[in-house]
Amino acid sequence: MKLHLISRDNLENNSFMVTRHSEPSFLKVWHYHPELELVLTLKSTGTRFVGDSIKKFEEGDLVLIGKNLPHMWVNDDYYFEKNSGLMAEDIVIHFREEFLGKDFFETKEMKTISKLLERAKFGVKFSNIASSIPTKIENISSLNSFDRTLELLSILNTL
Repeated sequence: MKLHLISRDNLENNSFMVTRHSEPSFLKVWHYHPELELVLTLKSTGTRFVGDSIKKFEEGDLVLIGKNLPHMWVNDDYYFEKNSGLMAEDIVIHFREEFLGKDFFETKEMKTISKLLERAKFGVKFSNIASSIPTKIENISSLNSFDRTLELLSILNTL
């Protein structure tokens, strides 16, 4: 399978991007990009490929993928059956490590987030997350740009 670079040049005008996907199946493309990616699976099941890890995924999974780490979500076969009526839904937050400035995460106050971003180089699947985290992720798009930024920092700090 060929690896594809996905360009998100539109991030140049935004510090980060929040996208909600709702499709019959997830994009079945083995890809990478320079942004980190926080993915909350709302509806769907299948197999998640992140780097050299291959694991099943299900509704409620939350994963942080490091920059330039190849990844792909592949829905279970029944999502591709004609007239299945199934939908795959997720919320994805893309952000560059330096979205708040080159040295922002090197400050003492950001040490815990910096360690998390370092761990993301290999992909992180979160377990036993606080029930408030999915709600915060689902609501982040409705916030103004300042509050959205604070909320993302809060989510990363909690994780």
